Amino acid sequence: MLELWSIFYFLAQNVKIRRGQNGYVRLRLKRIRQAYHM
Repeated sequence: MLELWSIFYFLAQNVKIRRGQNGYVRLRLKRIRQAYHM
């Protein structure tokens, strides 16, 4: 799980650099987080 979260954190950092699709990616991350919390 820790490796998975580190990968997601790395991807999030890359997304912050290019803010073009920021909103779309945030929505996807929210859905993924909900799926993993359940």
